[in-house]
Amino acid sequence: MRRLGAVLALMLAACAPDYGGLAIEIEGVALAGDYVESRRINLVLGHVIRVHARPRSLTSQVYEDPGRFELLSASPDVARVYRDPEDWRWVLVGRGGGNTCIEVRIDGKREECLEIRVQAEAG
Repeated sequence: MRRLGAVLALMLAACAPDYGGLAIEIEGVALAGDYVESRRINLVLGHVIRVHARPRSLTSQVYEDPGRFELLSASPDVARVYRDPEDWRWVLVGRGGGNTCIEVRIDGKREECLEIRVQAEAG
């Protein structure tokens, strides 16, 4: 019986998505100085952007439950991250000048950290 449980667990793990990066883009029009690249974000102090962010999978399985996915700021005094009520959307706010990272977490496990820079002004 134990063997059967172990085999089932392995089969389920093989069918699960395997993190392969984050697809992220700004929704709407960005203000001057704000941009999002695959692993880097730039914000101007005081600016707010809404992004669509969804993990990519290396397998044929996709991430379907947005509740398993979260973005967290390593330094909320530099940048804050808020979950938008709409699935896969997040709001980023430039709070203080400097650099930090936005952690990508799936099921509580840190997958990667996106660099974010908050500048005092566009340029």
